Amino acid sequence: MESNWTENNFFRFIKKTLNHIKIPGLHGLGLYDLLKIFIEGLINGFIGPRAAAVSYSLFMSLFPFVIFLFSLLPQFELADDLQRVFEQTVLARIFPDNSANLTTSLDSILGEKNLTILSTGFLLSIIFTTNGINALISGFNLTYHKLEKRHFIRQYFIALILTIIFTLLFILMLFIIYYASPLSRYIEERQMRYISNYSDLISGGLASTLTIATFFLGVSLLYKYGPKTKFSFKEILPGAIFATLLFILSFWGFGVYIKYFAQYKTLYNSLGTILILMLWIYINVIIILTGFELNATFYVTKRLRSDQIRDELKS
Repeated sequence: MESNWTENNFFRFIKKTLNHIKIPGLHGLGLYDLLKIFIEGLINGFIGPRAAAVSYSLFMSLFPFVIFLFSLLPQFELADDLQRVFEQTVLARIFPDNSANLTTSLDSILGEKNLTILSTGFLLSIIFTTNGINALISGFNLTYHKLEKRHFIRQYFIALILTIIFTLLFILMLFIIYYASPLSRYIEERQMRYISNYSDLISGGLASTLTIATFFLGVSLLYKYGPKTKFSFKEILPGAIFATLLFILSFWGFGVYIKYFAQYKTLYNSLGTILILMLWIYINVIIILTGFELNATFYVTKRLRSDQIRDELKS
C-alpha cells in the first residue's frame, strides 16, 4: 500500500513538473499534456501497420530508382567518379554497411549506354517512386488526428511533383559531393599541416552533413505539401527536426545492431542484405510518420486550445 502511494506521488510529481514547462504557441499547454496527446496519437493511429504498408511501396520503388541512376551515369563523362561517389559516399551514409552490397549486381549496367534500359528504368522509376511517395502521403492521412484529405488524383499529382523534386535534390547532392572532393585533394597536395591528416574526415563530414540536410529538406517538403492541411513552415519544423534527429540516432543504432547482434547475412546469405534493407526502410518510415504525428499533434492541439479560449471569453 505504501509503495503504491509512493509511486502515485512520484508520477504526480513528474506530471506537475512537466506541465510547468509551457509549450510556445499552444496557449499555456504543458509538456506532459502535449506528450500524452502525442503518444495517444501514435498508439491509436496504428503507426506500425501504417509504416509496414508504406515500406512495401517504398521498397518496390527503390530498385527502379537505382537502376535508373546506374543507367544514367554512363551518359556523363564523369560516370566513374559519380559511380564512386554514389556507392562509397552516398550509400554508405544512407544505408548501414551491409546494405551497400545491393549495388554490386548493377555494375554491369555501367559501362554501356543502354538507352532501352534507361528509358524503361526512367518510367519505372517515376511510377514506382511516385507510388512510394503517394503511400507516404496516404500514411499521413491515416493519422489519429483528423485532418483533411485530397482527392486521390490530386494527391497522386502532388506525389509526382515531389518525386521529381526529390530526384533533383538527390542528383544535386551527388554533384555537390563530387565537386567538393577536390578540397581534400588540394589539402593533401599542399600538405597543409594540422589539416592534411583530417582531409578524409572533412570530406566525410561534408557528405554526412549534406545527407542529413537533404533528409531534413525532404521531410520538410513532405510535411508541408504532402497533406491537404495547410501547415506553415513554422508548424512543420518540430516534426522535421525531430525526424532528422531520430534518423541520425537510428543510423548509428541500426549500424551497431547489424554489426554486433544481427546475423542476417550468415543465416540468409544474399537475402540477408534485402532483409536488412527492408528493416531499414521500415524504421525510417516510422521515423517520418512519427515526425508528422508530432506536427499533427501541435496543429490540432493549437486549434483546440484556441477554440477553448474563445468559448471561455464568450461565456
